[in-house]
Amino acid sequence: MNLKDNCYNPNFTHIYVEEKVFELDVTRNIISLFKRANVIPIRHYKDVFNKNSQDSLKQKESINLILAEKPDNFIYPGAKVCQSFGNAHFYYASSVMNCVFDCEYCYLKGVYPSSNVVIFVNEDDLFREVESILEENEAYISISYDTDLLPFEPLTHHVRHWMEFVDKHDNLTIELRTKSSNGRLLSELRQGINAIDRVILSFSLSPNSIANVYEKAAPSLMARIQCAMVAKEAGYPIRIAFDPMIYDVNWRDQYRGLIATVDRYLDLKSVYDVSVGSFRIPKDYLKRMRKRDPDSSIAQFPYMLEDGVYHYDNDIMEEMEGLMVEELSKYIPKDRIFLWKE
Repeated sequence: MNLKDNCYNPNFTHIYVEEKVFELDVTRNIISLFKRANVIPIRHYKDVFNKNSQDSLKQKESINLILAEKPDNFIYPGAKVCQSFGNAHFYYASSVMNCVFDCEYCYLKGVYPSSNVVIFVNEDDLFREVESILEENEAYISISYDTDLLPFEPLTHHVRHWMEFVDKHDNLTIELRTKSSNGRLLSELRQGINAIDRVILSFSLSPNSIANVYEKAAPSLMARIQCAMVAKEAGYPIRIAFDPMIYDVNWRDQYRGLIATVDRYLDLKSVYDVSVGSFRIPKDYLKRMRKRDPDSSIAQFPYMLEDGVYHYDNDIMEEMEGLMVEELSKYIPKDRIFLWKE
């Protein structure tokens, strides 16, 4: 089985399970999917996830799974390096830590000491936390901020549960950002959901020249576009995320070509909206990425530091993002093009 063609990594060789969640049905169901895995009880997920002297780059070659309970703080205010899309009450959810894909520019490489995946199985507590927020205000929540949730869907059914939750709360909108290529799964998840207009699917797209080099293990550009086509046909609002844009010598031609390709298959004027953002990352995250991967051209690039965030030199950043807005404006109204600083 190929990770690029399937929903989840079928080769977890070790599954670490907190003792307090060992007997939960969701835990047992996940374990049952990995017949050959070594199942190891642990006291607390941090005993494995945060242990000293880990090689997070090496771990990407064989990711292990950790099943745990999160006591609180599933929902956080949106980070300043992310886009709120004009929503006054913008949050992100953290129910899974880390991703099965291996994008060189991913900020998670600077956040976590490990590349292993943690799934918090106490989903009911998450939704109670969301309900307490909704009692006060409407909310816009990015549910796949610390991971790509779709590859884990056959394990957790978490996306489906979010969609059912949205159906019951008319003051909630969710965004699911993904690099998935599984359009069939998205079509199946949509069945029976009435509030599909409040489930925004955001597809992160990069030119082939970028995707092939820096987005290891992720589906190809065309596979993602085809998935977006299926999702659009199923009725989801489709957001296209040209974010993060990565600078190289031929970036102008690469991103013009990407826009033309996306329009050819998805018809940009019919998508929900588009986000644009050049690479940027909080200071502390980049410091850790540079230490862990001294050979990474992305981590070692000479960025400028502004208000605690590293980004390209202002001239490069403004030219890159300006070109994208100019080109996209040929296809879509400017009020549906969002820049990360807005």
